[in-house]
Amino acid sequence: MHYIVFNFNYYSSIKPLDFTVKRTSLIIIITAIITITLYYWGQRVHVYVFKPLTTALIIILAMQGAFKSRKKYGYLVTIGLVFCLVGDVFLMLPGKTFIKGLFSFLIAHLFFIAAFLTEGFYITWYVLLILGLTGTIIFTILLSSLNGLLWPVLFYLSVILFMAWQAIEQRVHIPAKNKTFAAIGSILFLTSDSFLAFNKFHVSLPLSHLLILSTYYAAIYFLALSIHNPAVKSLNK
Repeated sequence: MHYIVFNFNYYSSIKPLDFTVKRTSLIIIITAIITITLYYWGQRVHVYVFKPLTTALIIILAMQGAFKSRKKYGYLVTIGLVFCLVGDVFLMLPGKTFIKGLFSFLIAHLFFIAAFLTEGFYITWYVLLILGLTGTIIFTILLSSLNGLLWPVLFYLSVILFMAWQAIEQRVHIPAKNKTFAAIGSILFLTSDSFLAFNKFHVSLPLSHLLILSTYYAAIYFLALSIHNPAVKSLNK
């Protein structure tokens, strides 16, 4: 059995986010709100500007941390966010671009997984069980509506569940602030993609744009933020 150990001296020693990060975060929040609002105003042309702009700003936030820490974790997360931007563009475009968007986000998750694995691979059975049940419920709900996309969606779901699993495991075994950010980001990403899948394949969700985009932007924001204040080695020896 694993136990979470909180090192309060470590937390108290973490420096607060600097002014540059706070300023970038404020701009990200503003552009995210504008993007969601434009969807409900029917301004699709302007969405084409502000949706990728918000993701690009989050990439800049990630780059600030990556260039400062100069660690593999930061570079891998940043590359993953770039593929998220590519996925955003594909999902915005009219026509049959869903698979291309799905593939772009799949690559993004593989980079996130690689980032998490730079600090070890962990197994905690209750985390694995909870995520396994979550994935089973999601897939069961979607199953009857997937048709020809069954295997691509199943594979994508498996990858994002693995990503979330290792992000949460990192937080369980390395109780550091940036690991908390990564775990929150991964859970929000799974939530956002679940909203997107339910809305596309199962039933139209009320306030779907708000649900999908708010959780998505929060997810990639927290993943970018996890590059800042890099973690120390595991405290659960």
